[in-house]
Amino acid sequence: MVPVLLSPSLSQLSLWAFGLILVLGFLKLICLLLGRQMLARAMDSFPGPPTHWLFGHALDVSDQEEDGGRKQPPYLQGIWPNPLGAMEGGPMLGFSCPADPKAPDVFDFFLQWIGEGLLVLQGPKWFQHHKLLTPGFPYDLLKPYLAVFTEFTHDKWEEKSREHKSFDIFCDVGHMALDSLMKCTFGRGKSVQDIRSPFRQRAGPQAVTPCAPSPDQVIREGKAALQDKKEREKIQSRRHLDFLDVLLGARDEDGIELSDADLWAEVDTFMSEGHDTTTSGMSWFLYCMALYPECQHHCQEEVREIFRDRDSIQGDDLRKMTYPTTCLKESFRLYPAVPQVYRQLSGMGWIRGGTGVLAGALCTLAPVGKSPGFVFGLRPSPSSIR
Repeated sequence: MVPVLLSPSLSQLSLWAFGLILVLGFLKLICLLLGRQMLARAMDSFPGPPTHWLFGHALDVSDQEEDGGRKQPPYLQGIWPNPLGAMEGGPMLGFSCPADPKAPDVFDFFLQWIGEGLLVLQGPKWFQHHKLLTPGFPYDLLKPYLAVFTEFTHDKWEEKSREHKSFDIFCDVGHMALDSLMKCTFGRGKSVQDIRSPFRQRAGPQAVTPCAPSPDQVIREGKAALQDKKEREKIQSRRHLDFLDVLLGARDEDGIELSDADLWAEVDTFMSEGHDTTTSGMSWFLYCMALYPECQHHCQEEVREIFRDRDSIQGDDLRKMTYPTTCLKESFRLYPAVPQVYRQLSGMGWIRGGTGVLAGALCTLAPVGKSPGFVFGLRPSPSSIR
């Protein structure tokens, strides 16, 4: 008898719940459409091609349209559902975003990966970390690291030069960069350049066991070494300090240091950003050298003249390499290691000409140079590249 009495109440409750869900969903849809209409009206003031009512200009973006941006006048693209824009043409940009917050929808992705390092931080905490880290990297301190990069470069390219065949350079550059950064960060590190050996491939992932110490253990050991006078003198007498040593010794004028969590977040940021940007930048530079053999020959002649009878680079050699520096900067202009920077406007922004950009807009800044009048590597001097 009881189930019979309860069943109408349960069915009515289900209907009420279903109706409430429909009403809430309808209200949410109305809010989204009103927001979309507001963004559409805001973007109507920008010059550009007609937009799709739902997708904006997203359907116009194609990997195959390499020259599309050169054929169109400067304009802003809107992509549903966010106020995401891509400004074509630097002269139109009348505001900058250094004081605006980093877009949480983009940068929150990195939190679980590398923690709250300089890449993700903003505001007072970013300035605190930047203030602690910057004095630890003067140019003279970075000079000895050249020997580390030279060592791992020779290990790879002497082997490749004997093979006399073409190969995919990206993976090898990545392994070399990772080895170098491991050595510069921790002062140790097993080579990953032979990671594709037949033995390791046959062993499989089931044969791999974690053998590296935990981050907490590494930090504890580093702090204990700095507390011991003999160990501290030994560390300071090294030819180059490891990045971890620099972080452990970082203090501001009030004696405040990085916490263990902040310290390891900066190490993770340094390793991930350094490895990624170094690999990308070097690979694109070598690609450009292969694409323009006359520039490659000019670089080789200048390097031979500087090195003479030596087979390794020294700190002062970098200042003398004017033409390779020109080509390197030109490569970064065409293929930047960080192709996009995201900022979310905290207030109303303005484009030259009086066009307003709504607060909360997600701005995508692409530092890609597209000057058609310049040919790679043929600018008169490095000082002409900005």
